[in-house]
Amino acid sequence: MSTYTGFVRFADPGYPDTIEEIDVVATSAEEARERIEQTLVDDYEPGGTIVHIEQRTGLYL
Repeated sequence: MSTYTGFVRFADPGYPDTIEEIDVVATSAEEARERIEQTLVDDYEPGGTIVHIEQRTGLYL
């Protein structure tokens, strides 16, 4: 298991873009993407786009 951080961009017309960092624990980048997408559905307003996922070493949630 590793910790992955997903960087999610939210773009609202007329406002500067915002970037949210979402941390998840997963065994692969594909699983991390699925968990981040589920977090977006569960906890955020629609419109977020995953722009980058990176694996963090030595960090567990």
